[in-house]
Amino acid sequence: ESSMAVNMLRRLILSGAGLESAIRTLNVLMTVASPDETFTTADIMEINLYSGATRLIKMGAAPTVVMLRDEETAYTEVYSDCSAPLGIIASAKITEEHFTLDSRSRLVMTTDGIGPEHMGYITALLENETLTCDKIMAASDENELSSEEKMRRRDDKTVAAVRLYKI
Repeated sequence: ESSMAVNMLRRLILSGAGLESAIRTLNVLMTVASPDETFTTADIMEINLYSGATRLIKMGAAPTVVMLRDEETAYTEVYSDCSAPLGIIASAKITEEHFTLDSRSRLVMTTDGIGPEHMGYITALLENETLTCDKIMAASDENELSSEEKMRRRDDKTVAAVRLYKI
């Protein structure tokens, strides 16, 4: 479902649909596409690379952690939502957050495989100037789940780390 949703969303956007219209259309299509449950979470980030203005859209997705700065003070925000994934409810709510990234900001988006038990480690890593996806995965692996928990949570571990640089 995920790859189908990404391809369809991409085609809708390339055909001229705005991001929100494309998401709503995809949601309705996935809702009526199959009598079986067909759904996927959505975690979409749109960044203006000149101004750093960022729009984060979430539908049933895992939390996103952002380290921002207010003048010289760094603080961490965790963005999560309680809306349904795409394809569950035709009129589902879209959770949207707006903030501005700069060259000192860092953002981490994860899939469900990086669970809430890892958010503390990811938050601590954001404060490190040398943040890499490898470091996040290493921290996750160091704090592995028990074998029983792994059997209950068969999911991928995907991490996207973002930091803007001026060149």
